[in-house]
Order: sequence, then C-alpha cells, then structure tokens
Amino acid sequence: MLREAIVEPAKDLFYPGNEAATVVMKNGQTLRGVAKNRSNYSIQLVDTTGELHLIQMADVKELTLPAATPMPVDFAKRLTREELRDLLA
Repeated sequence: MLREAIVEPAKDLFYPGNEAATVVMKNGQTLRGVAKNRSNYSIQLVDTTGELHLIQMADVKELTLPAATPMPVDFAKRLTREELRDLLA
C-alpha cells in the first residue's frame, strides 16, 4: 500500500476524503489542503499545517478540486529499485 502510494500517487486521488482542495472564502482568505467529508452544505479541510477547518459552504466563494495530484508521479522512474526499497524500509 505504501509502495503504491509512492509510485502511483494519483490512483486514489478521487477517493472521498482524499481530495486536494483550495477554498477561497468570501472574506478573501484562501485555504489549501485535503477535503474531508465534503457535502453541499459544508466541508472539512485539513490544511497544509494539519489544522482542521470546519467550513460552511455559504461562506465559500470558490472551491477548486484539482484533477491532478500535487505529488510527483514519476518516482517509479526517478528511483532505482534499491532507492525505493530503502525508502520503504
């Protein structure tokens, strides 16, 4: 599972609770992180510092869910077998 997450980071990109998200609030604040428990009414966002934000969708000006992963997708090519094995160890 860990190996797969490294060499195929986009595989579970659209799994609920695992979506990269950018939220622009009506007050001008921008938050980036991982969307959790998103609905039409609210979103829980864990930002890049690990802080959980409970956001009402009525307060959201714009929600962006990128179609691509922010993780590098070429680790299988960039790392040798030995380097990947060491990383997993």
